[in-house]
Amino acid sequence: MPKILVITRIYTSMLESFKTKTWQPTGMPGYYKLLEGLDKEWEVDAICLGKIPHRGIDKREFHKFDNSDVKFHVLPYNNVAILGRYLSRVINEIEQFFSCLSIFMKNDYDLVYVDRVNIVYGAIFATFFRKKVIVRLFGVCLLIKRMEGFKKWLKEPLRYLSFKAPFKYIICSKDGSDAKHFFKKFVNKRIPYEILLNGVDRTEDSGLSKDDTSYLRRKYNIPKERKIILFLSRLAEDKNPVLFVKALSELRKRCSNFFAVMVGHGPLKSALLEEIGKNRLEDFVKIEDAVEHNIVYKYFHSTDIYVSLSSMGNLCNTVLEAINAGKCIVTFQKDETGHTDLDTAEILSDKAIFIDKGRILEELPGVLERLLKNNDRIKELSVLTRGLSSGLLKSWDERIEYEIEIFRRIINS
Repeated sequence: MPKILVITRIYTSMLESFKTKTWQPTGMPGYYKLLEGLDKEWEVDAICLGKIPHRGIDKREFHKFDNSDVKFHVLPYNNVAILGRYLSRVINEIEQFFSCLSIFMKNDYDLVYVDRVNIVYGAIFATFFRKKVIVRLFGVCLLIKRMEGFKKWLKEPLRYLSFKAPFKYIICSKDGSDAKHFFKKFVNKRIPYEILLNGVDRTEDSGLSKDDTSYLRRKYNIPKERKIILFLSRLAEDKNPVLFVKALSELRKRCSNFFAVMVGHGPLKSALLEEIGKNRLEDFVKIEDAVEHNIVYKYFHSTDIYVSLSSMGNLCNTVLEAINAGKCIVTFQKDETGHTDLDTAEILSDKAIFIDKGRILEELPGVLERLLKNNDRIKELSVLTRGLSSGLLKSWDERIEYEIEIFRRIINS
């Protein structure tokens, strides 16, 4: 049986699974569903590398979950505070590389799969060990920021050189970042690649129960006259959750017929709770920790307006799920200078409401106020996104099968 080595960073969505030792990913379906698919045909080793400290994961661990044959090697980030952040990071990179190399040398892998963070590892295995390597990029916004300009080339030459390595394939998410620009400017022209939308969880209306479509309203006892606004994202600076809460504070001064649910975890959670308390929004905004991916559809199907404020692009999984559920979407307009949301604007076009990324506090309260006072407009945009869904989106099963077919082709070549 062919063997595949998967090398990625430790994704936040996998932390709960590693801590509880039960398979319960809370996001990143493009990663965990791929592992589930690969596991059906091949022997898979998955190395998960800590690039930052993760609470509860402080020693090297091996995991094998009950419903999977995938072998997980979890290598944490060891923070050597006395050496400072830079030296600590360098030491961790060296230790993790040799740990990966040890696993690699003990097994005759037919294919290696790496993510953006571990592109250098992939380049080494492709160049010096002549291995077939697939690179997976979950968006390129950070790469563009870190690679544009000669000074940045000097700062991280290995990253630049890695994209010239003889990879067999690069698969990139169409997530709102400017992948076309990135491949044209930075990637070896001989490497075949595809830029693909992620999948969605297909739940037909006929399969939805009343409990599904009223899930949030029942959970928080929200009156019918109040519209539900959903914000589902990691609570980190690039997702702009603090500005979202500040915009809701301004909205509260103008109208009160809304209830916002924020779902996610991240470093800004404490700041958000403080902001909510300071502005007396406890009866208008609730924050939940990340939920298991298999019930996320209930959140979308029981909401009225979905807001996405990612500075790195807004064709991410959650926006695709909002399109799939036929929801009124508010997000950023395209930013050609920053290389974000060109695809978002093209795909959503007149089917969503767009605001200026640099004017969230000035524009978002007014946009939401007008929607809350015009239910027909919410319904109109919902119908338009639902119509877009059928021709645009694939189920996760279809999407993962397409990707696995690429694996089959390369392994058999």
